[in-house]
Amino acid sequence: WREPWVELIRTYKTTGQGKKQAIETAGGSEDLVELINCGLFDETIEDIYLHQKQALEDSLKGKNVVVSSGTGSGKTESFLLPVFSKLLEESKNWEGSSPSGDHWWENDNSGWVAQREKESGRKAAIRALIMYPMNALVEDQMVRLRIALDSEKARTWLNENRYGHRFYFGRYTSKTPVSGSSRKRGKVNELRALMRDIYSRAASAANDEERRPYVSQFDGSEMLSRWDMQEHPPDIFISNYSMLNIMLMRKNEEPFLKKTREWLEED
Repeated sequence: WREPWVELIRTYKTTGQGKKQAIETAGGSEDLVELINCGLFDETIEDIYLHQKQALEDSLKGKNVVVSSGTGSGKTESFLLPVFSKLLEESKNWEGSSPSGDHWWENDNSGWVAQREKESGRKAAIRALIMYPMNALVEDQMVRLRIALDSEKARTWLNENRYGHRFYFGRYTSKTPVSGSSRKRGKVNELRALMRDIYSRAASAANDEERRPYVSQFDGSEMLSRWDMQEHPPDIFISNYSMLNIMLMRKNEEPFLKKTREWLEED
């Protein structure tokens, strides 16, 4: 055996302004301060790191940003702050609402119904593309987004400030159910069984604050199946390079590009 190597890591520099003032002087809104306190940042955190403020500020100015920093330095927050800021700004003009979808899987004879079928007043499109080299990192990101956008606090804030709309996010990897066509009965039944299992797991963890972020929840911001995302692309799309390459060549995924392009042209 060898002697242990101990390395001291200095704390990362904070802004010295406090979280609220740092966000607002970087160009973020009061809405952004309120939303990030729903889960992205713990309410007890009094300040943000300087590189997080700089990333937000430069992104909002239209600059390309690269953040290179150590483990635990808040790199995830560095890129999510600008994403949330842009979503909040656009969503001020959304009308209608995003009511919960039908539990079509409970009926053995029902066909598939899109999760956001009843949504109105906004365009479904990919607004942010988050890419990772490994699925394990994708899973870690899903936990963070469940806390940030699908916690009870986040749902309540969106209900009160965005007419019940959601900032949707979805994982699109080999683990995402199900491949194939929604017109095939066998595939619908396959998704039906998976949805029942996911629903059961969600119900068991719904009131457990520690377990809930590790389980997909229904009636919220997370999109669960490939068909749902093909029909209504999520605002925040999470995948890996290999899957994105395949998507660009397959007909099933054409709606992702088409609907996102329509949104960009309208915007």
